[in-house]
Amino acid sequence: MGKPAQANRPWGVTVLLALVLMFTGMQALRLWSAMSSWELLSSLVLRVPPLYFALSGALWALAGAATAYGLARPAPWGGGAAQALALSYTAFFWADRLLAQARGPQDSNWPFLATLGLLLLGSCFAILASPATKAYFMKARHRREG
Repeated sequence: MGKPAQANRPWGVTVLLALVLMFTGMQALRLWSAMSSWELLSSLVLRVPPLYFALSGALWALAGAATAYGLARPAPWGGGAAQALALSYTAFFWADRLLAQARGPQDSNWPFLATLGLLLLGSCFAILASPATKAYFMKARHRREG
C-alpha cells in the first residue's frame, strides 16, 4: 500500500488547499445568506437581483470544491484548476465591485484590496511553480497514466 496523499503533499499545496477550502466555505455562506435573506434582498433597491448572489455563490462554491478535490487527491489537473480559480475569481471580484456594487465609502479601500489580491495571486502562482509542487502533480500524472 502506498502512503496517503497528505503524507507526500508539499507544505505549500496544503496551505493552498486550506485557502481554497476557506474560499469554498465563504461562497457556500454567500449562497446560504442569499437564500435565507431572499425577502429582505428583494425589498431593497439593488443593482442586481437576489438570484445573482445565490447563483454566484453556488457557482464559486462548486468551483472551489472541485479545485479542493483536485489539490487534495491529487489530480493531475489540480494545479491548473487552482490557477484558473484564482484568476477567474479575481476578475469576477473586480467586475462585481465595479459593475454591481453601489458607489460609496467602501470605494476608499480599493488600494488595500488590490494589494491583497496581488499578494494572494502571487502566492498562489509561486506555490504552484515550486519544484516540490510540480513534482507532486507530476507524480499524480504518472500514477494516473501508469
